[in-house]
Parts: sequence; structure tokens; C-alpha cells
Amino acid sequence: MGGFGSGGHNKKHEQVEEKTSVRVDSFAVYNFLQYDKYIHYKEKVDIRSGGTVIRYYPQSREMEILENRAFYPLEVSRVKNIDGVSQRLYFYCPCCERRVRYLYRDSRKGTYQCRLCSGLNYRSQQVSGQEQLRMKMENIVEKKMGYYGWHYICDYIADLSIPPKPAYMRYEKYEKLVSELKKMQRDYRTACIKTFTGFCSKYGF
Repeated sequence: MGGFGSGGHNKKHEQVEEKTSVRVDSFAVYNFLQYDKYIHYKEKVDIRSGGTVIRYYPQSREMEILENRAFYPLEVSRVKNIDGVSQRLYFYCPCCERRVRYLYRDSRKGTYQCRLCSGLNYRSQQVSGQEQLRMKMENIVEKKMGYYGWHYICDYIADLSIPPKPAYMRYEKYEKLVSELKKMQRDYRTACIKTFTGFCSKYGF
């Protein structure tokens, strides 16, 4: 296992974020079917997604997936939402039979399977502790404050000034985010000093 400054043993795995173009999204498939008002009059419907084709048969409500130029049965599960009327669609992984939203293409085998069977990790699982702090800070500033490009101003993110309050945001929420951000900056600075001190000690500087 790696320490705070390392990426850990997960570095050897590919990342989910790099595979979005070759994954099939069950929610997107369901939405596509919902907006086809003539679907009940069709014998079959082909939906292109994730570099493949999902074939749906309206009468039997069964699905197939195109793998290596042939269609294979694709088991699905329909789950009702809280309102008791609308639904969400999930796939069953052909390999482990787990219920999942996404299936990813195995480039070597040409088959589709879930994230775990594909050996994929999220980016946050493969980065160092310091990089995780950076990602959290970027998330607060960009997604919650709507201030993009903040971390490009300076390489050392712990020294960056706090972005101004967005016009639409309440002061209480802004102050809470500022407090979180400042704490993360302090933690990041401490981690950098610890990493640098360890490096100097190891190499005799």
C-alpha cells in the first residue's frame, strides 16, 4: 500500500473516466425508449450506445447486446422510483450478474461487462493523497462556486486566494465553503512539507 504521497496499488488499473466513450448507460437507453412514441408498433428497436448496439424487443421487453458482430441476450432489471410510477433501468453484468448502470467494453475480448469485472477504478482511487485534496478543492471552487480555471493561476494550490462569493449564493453557504477550502489548503501545505522533508531525509539533503 502507498502512503499519503503515493497513488497506492491501484495505479496499474485503467480509469473509469477514460472509458466513457465505450460504456453503455442503462439510464440513457431507458430515456431513449421513453421518448419513442411509436415504440409499441415496432418489432425491434436498435439503440447505438458505447460503441455498440442495444436491441430492444417491445413486445417481449427483452434486450440483446451486440458483441463481436453477434447479438447476445442482455438481462435487465426495472426498478420503480419513489413516485411508484416512473422507473429506472439497470443491466445485469453478463459476467458476475451484478445489477449495474454501466457496462464497459473489453477491448481485447470485444465483450461488455461491469466496472469490477473490467478491472476499472475511479480516478480518485488511483491518485495520491495530495492529489485527492487538489481534486476536492477544485470541486468546491468549480462545481459549487462556479469559478473555473482557479487552480490554473498558480501551481501551488495552497497559496491561491479564495474566489469571491457568487451573486446567487447565500453568505452562510459561502462561508461554509470558504472554511472547508481553507482547511484543505492547510492540509495540502502540511502534506507538501511532509513529503519534501521525507525526500530530503531519504536522499541526505
